[in-house]
Amino acid sequence: MQPEAATVSSRFQSLHRDAAPMTLRAALPVATGARYRSDSALHIARRESLPSPHALAEPEQRPDDHSVSSRSSSGRRRRSSLPISTLRLRRTGLFDATHRDGFWDIFGALGVPVVAFFLCSALALLNQAVIQLAPTPYANALMNTTELDHGDFWLFENSRPGSVVLATLVLVFFASTYVALVGFMLCWRHRAIKRKRPSHAVVVSADNAAASAPPRKHRLRPEKFPELSSFQLLKILLPMLLHPQLADKPTGIVDEGGGHAESEATQSNREPGNTETPATIEPRRSKLRLRGVAPERRAILYRDIYRQFFSPDGVYHAYYDALYDVPKLVLQSIALLTYLRKGFPIPLTAFYALLLTVNYAISFFRFQRKTVDHQLRVTRLFYLFDLFFAVFAPMIVIAYARLDFKLDRGEFRTKQEALGDSNADGYARLFVDLRQMSEFRLGFSSLQLTSATPLLTKVALLLLSVFKWRAIIAHLVQSHYRAQRELAWKAPQRSTGPRHTRHASSRRHLFAGVAIFLLLGVGVSVYTAGAIATSLAHCRAHPRCVVISYHWTFPEEMCPCLAYINRVEAPKSYDDWIQPEDVTAELQELAQMGELNVVEVVNLALPTLPDQLRRCKKLQQLILIHTQTTALPPWTRELKALQYIHIEGDFTNYLREIPPATFVHMPSLRYLFLGIIPTLDELPSLDGLHHLRNLALVAPHALTELPGFDDLTALETLTLVEPLRLTHLPSLSSATRLKYFSLTSRSEMCCNGFLSTGVCRFDAQQCSPRENTSSVPCRKDPIASEDLARLQRAASPFALCSMHSGSDLASSWPTRATSDDACGGVLFRQCRVGSQVGMCYNSRFQVIHCELAREYIEMRKLQIERRVGVPCDPQEEAWLGCQKP
Repeated sequence: MQPEAATVSSRFQSLHRDAAPMTLRAALPVATGARYRSDSALHIARRESLPSPHALAEPEQRPDDHSVSSRSSSGRRRRSSLPISTLRLRRTGLFDATHRDGFWDIFGALGVPVVAFFLCSALALLNQAVIQLAPTPYANALMNTTELDHGDFWLFENSRPGSVVLATLVLVFFASTYVALVGFMLCWRHRAIKRKRPSHAVVVSADNAAASAPPRKHRLRPEKFPELSSFQLLKILLPMLLHPQLADKPTGIVDEGGGHAESEATQSNREPGNTETPATIEPRRSKLRLRGVAPERRAILYRDIYRQFFSPDGVYHAYYDALYDVPKLVLQSIALLTYLRKGFPIPLTAFYALLLTVNYAISFFRFQRKTVDHQLRVTRLFYLFDLFFAVFAPMIVIAYARLDFKLDRGEFRTKQEALGDSNADGYARLFVDLRQMSEFRLGFSSLQLTSATPLLTKVALLLLSVFKWRAIIAHLVQSHYRAQRELAWKAPQRSTGPRHTRHASSRRHLFAGVAIFLLLGVGVSVYTAGAIATSLAHCRAHPRCVVISYHWTFPEEMCPCLAYINRVEAPKSYDDWIQPEDVTAELQELAQMGELNVVEVVNLALPTLPDQLRRCKKLQQLILIHTQTTALPPWTRELKALQYIHIEGDFTNYLREIPPATFVHMPSLRYLFLGIIPTLDELPSLDGLHHLRNLALVAPHALTELPGFDDLTALETLTLVEPLRLTHLPSLSSATRLKYFSLTSRSEMCCNGFLSTGVCRFDAQQCSPRENTSSVPCRKDPIASEDLARLQRAASPFALCSMHSGSDLASSWPTRATSDDACGGVLFRQCRVGSQVGMCYNSRFQVIHCELAREYIEMRKLQIERRVGVPCDPQEEAWLGCQKP
């Protein structure tokens, strides 16, 4: 044992007791980049490190054995030329110029993807902040729909400015926190070490090292903590959180034999040779004892339990992980249920459910794991999943909808160029696949944090993520420095001893982990699969239900339909068009569950809305085109969530009655199109429609005036087609956002001087006398100059009192002669009505008939020239310029 003792003594023995104390300047080593710790840091390093160098001698070596001491002293002087104070600085970690504290040393290979994820998260959050500020321009730029429907193709909800500003600030704040985490990892990680940077370091000699060391009873820590249940931990931690002064108080839990409370007299009389070494300190069992235990047993303090609970490598940290993971997993599970209820695409929902199940499985693995992962590899991989749920999941929905969205933009561009703003065939929303549009709107709405629930959920997920990542990074840095300090003290005789391990879970704890994590994870997968399977089975008989709300409705067999779309775009025969199939019974059945959000029926019979539709309080879009609907029921006002209404009839079956104050109860209404309403003599009030953006009236022959526009502060598009008896417009002082105005075909306003500052124009084409019409009197109160200027700015040169054709809508309506006889159901064929040449087309979703308007012929020529739209038939469309390939 003597050679080993000599080696230890040569490393750590100080100078002779009678040597003069060394000055500070002589003690400091000359090294670039050297760092020094302050008095408090030195005390902590000394307290947490090994015992004093004298204690590293073997027990059998006595202090009076001068032979060994002399040999070791001489050996020390031969092997080391550094002063002992400098050597002590290096060994205690006070001098760490040789420490490896680079990014790779601390964070390893996982540090690179973590930094990449942080940067991507910051960019994603900033991108989401832009969405809050400008949702419509962002969506138009992303989906390339800027030129469609006057740039308002998506009709997103106008959010309150306060909500937009709050959501934007929240997202920018969390984006900056992720950037700060990157800076923390790359540049400022040394701040995780609690130390000061004084102007000098304190040099400790070997003589006063043992004397200045604190009593051993304060330096000992239990090698093994007792196993505590969650209830016992709660009884300990909760009082300390409420009363921090309990930190240094005993908990009543003792470490049996883990550290003996010795008196100061005994401590001072102990001979150095009998000092215990790490090799002689054995791990001892701990037991839960009542207060008043024997004084020789070391009591565990509240702060010890606190540290072991919150430290990532603590004995009780599994409970902390569970306490952190449960609310996070609950929020993610609620998000999955929301995706199912809103009818998100099955591939996206299944992918989300799979990742969530993996999340539950990893949480269970971490909860029951016995060993401590000091590098937190599993933890870091686990919380990278959280970044997906907190940041990237909505973006994946948007990306999927972007790839799935199909729209021939070139075809609609030709319609807009040839047909103008007033023609309903130029509205792209009527021809797009509403299922694809719903997918994008659903995904995009999940990115808009304009209401309290999504904003609070987002804040909760981001707070949990940032808080946990900050703790992980700090722990990795601190554990790295602790490892460096321990390496500096390492000696051949030192026994590292067993590392802390978490206790083997009892049956009770294992059952709790299985119940909380494993069973819930499996339950999420089973419920997702069951909801999708049962909903698809119940809706199999309704192929027109294109979007399904996935419920587990067993044993009920009703279809939870969200979007009912049943349309015949181009009827080929006149009889099929005027005598369509009645779909009232099917709509009645699908409305039973009250889940419908979209109802679109085109060229099919729906004489009246079924009463079951009254249950659909979430109905947002109602599109009825050529459905023979003649009246809206009084309970229509109860559909307060309506945002889009398009009702258009024909001159044989059209809307004749709308209950008063129907629209007043629809504060979210943004689009209102009423077409072919020749006998409707009064339009319901438009009060309270602060979000209405588009108002279109086609053939309101009986209307003499419009309701007030005082509340139409968001109105952007106003279209009036053939308002024969409309004598004036209401005040437009509130319509400050008006961008597009169109007044076409015959109207008294174009003749009676209202739009021409009191000058009547009875010689104009649209003012020429017609049969069964009375003369138009001149008005003495023309439009206000401010309103006229606003209309002129919003109207194109051909959209103010213009006639697109020589005939009115009624005379050009399809008949059997102009449809079956002239076209035979073939699109784009050349046709004749009398001496006029036209093109067979299904304008405004009508039966294929001979369309005499020249703008449709120009539209098709543009499509053939640009090779967009339906491929041309050289045999039928040679007269339009179609050539054989």
